[in-house]
Amino acid sequence: MRITILFMCLLCGQAFAQDDFKVIDIGAWGEVEYVVTDPKGRRAGVDPRSEVRYGEINNSYGVYSVDSEDPDIPAPPSVMEFITYSPIAGTYRLTIFGVSPSKYRIAVTMAARPSLSTVLTLEGVVDSLQSVEYSFHYDTTGRNAWFRKIIEPQSLRQDLDNCYKLDLLGGRPLYTDLKHRVKKYEQWMERKGAVKARHELQKLKEKLDQVHEKTKRGTRDKNHFVTDLAYRILQEDIEALLSAKN
Repeated sequence: MRITILFMCLLCGQAFAQDDFKVIDIGAWGEVEYVVTDPKGRRAGVDPRSEVRYGEINNSYGVYSVDSEDPDIPAPPSVMEFITYSPIAGTYRLTIFGVSPSKYRIAVTMAARPSLSTVLTLEGVVDSLQSVEYSFHYDTTGRNAWFRKIIEPQSLRQDLDNCYKLDLLGGRPLYTDLKHRVKKYEQWMERKGAVKARHELQKLKEKLDQVHEKTKRGTRDKNHFVTDLAYRILQEDIEALLSAKN
């Protein structure tokens, strides 16, 4: 079963010099690599598992960094950037690969004409040798763009484990509690008990809501908190799984 999360796209007017300006621009920050695959199956980027670099799309891909002119001001983080100025219409796939346990941020710009572009950003967590799958759609009108995270049942467990490793949620007592709830969900899924699996997800959602509300009120302690980022990631996973048709 494959489930997707639809990210909100921001359509914004933007003036460009070229009348026929078209572009897909993807930037990534964090201890990650990525491979983008176009509708024809052509790839660009780096797969760290096989140490293969792909350059099959008419593009530029590489690490972009800026040195700080002031020695007292640290340079901004490097960004891995993919750009193509001749994108084809259709659905693309973006695979994020973890190099080490890391938070990551992705920024995507899709422009089909000078007056209209789609700009979106997303954040996630990933561990070494793990991958996270996304898909996005580019068309020639610029109005039907979308970007989705592909969610499978094991995605929730993976994100929970990574949030804990990165200290984005409270200590082991809370992590153990949440992991137990996820395991019960997975067990019911294996038994094809959709109703009881949904019930376990609802209880997990309520628990996260309670902990997040206490964290926002400033009652965080080392064994019982969840950061905004971890809360968003886990709640998105849960909502996608709840909305899936079993």
